[in-house]
Amino acid sequence: MPNLEEMAEVYRKEGYTDITAEARVCQDVILKAIAESGMDHNITVKGGVVMRSITGNIRRATQDMDLDFIRYSNDTQTIIRKI
Repeated sequence: MPNLEEMAEVYRKEGYTDITAEARVCQDVILKAIAESGMDHNITVKGGVVMRSITGNIRRATQDMDLDFIRYSNDTQTIIRKI
């Protein structure tokens, strides 16, 4: 399994800038954690991450992730516990 820097280097070779390559690796790690957490049915991923995935266009690369927690309180402590 490649380390995080190796993963970022793959994205750089695809044309991502340093910062967007690193952000993409972080997003990959978070998405994998969500998928393996059993909470995948309670979290909706939105925004640039979805648009980049749908279009395959690196110009849609984003540095943030937009998440919605379904059927969970939006108070700070509940979100912190779930993350």
